Amino acid sequence: MIEHHVAALFVHDQHGRLLTVNEPGGGAAPRFYLGRTDKGIIWRYRNDLDRSIAAELNALCKRERQAGSLPEPQYSKEYEKLLPDGRISMGPAFVFPEHPAAPKREVLEVTDENKHVLGGGLDAWVVDLERGTRLFVVMVDAQAVSVCASVRETLHCHEAGVETLNEYRGRGYAADVASAWANKLISSKLVPLYSTSWENISSLNVAKKLGLRMYAVDFQIQ
Repeated sequence: MIEHHVAALFVHDQHGRLLTVNEPGGGAAPRFYLGRTDKGIIWRYRNDLDRSIAAELNALCKRERQAGSLPEPQYSKEYEKLLPDGRISMGPAFVFPEHPAAPKREVLEVTDENKHVLGGGLDAWVVDLERGTRLFVVMVDAQAVSVCASVRETLHCHEAGVETLNEYRGRGYAADVASAWANKLISSKLVPLYSTSWENISSLNVAKKLGLRMYAVDFQIQ
C-alpha cells in the first residue's frame, strides 16, 4: 500500500528519485520523503539532491524505526540537519474500508452539464473536472458547499482531495462527500486513499468519522 501511496503522491524518474508532485502543474517534489508503516519503511529523495547527502539519508533510513504509535521518525532531527531550512510536514495516510458507509445525505456527481454548481466558492475545482477527475459535492440551496475529488492518481489508487466552505464546516458534509467518492472508486476496482497532516484537526476528524485505517505515517522536507 505504501508503494502505491508514494506513486500517487509524486512523479519519479527512471531511478526512483522524486521529480515533481503528481498533479497537473505540480511543483517540485520534496527533497526527502519518508513513509513508515508497521511492517517497514520506504524513503525517496529528489533527483537533484547532492549524492553525499543522499548517502547519509540512506544510512539513517536503514536504521529508522517502523511507525508503531510514534508520529515522529526516530532520526527526524538528523534529517533536518542534513536538509536545513526546509519546510517539514508530517501526517498519517489512510485507506478506506472495503465497504465504506453510505453518505447520510444526498451527494451529487459533478459533470460538464452541472458544473455551474461549483460557482459559489468552489470554482477552482472546475479545472479538475475538466481534466477528467471524478468529483462529488454536497449541495445546500442549489450550491455546492463541500467537494471531494481524486487529486492524485495512479492506475491502481486515487488520493482524495476535500474542501468544505468555511461557513458549512463541522456539519458532516466532508465525510459524506468523501464516502460517496470512495464508494464510486471501489465500484471501479480502484483503491481510495486519504492523507493529511497532524495539524489538520478537521481532516483527522473526517478520517475518524469515516472509520479509515491508518497504514502509514508521512514525513517530508521540502
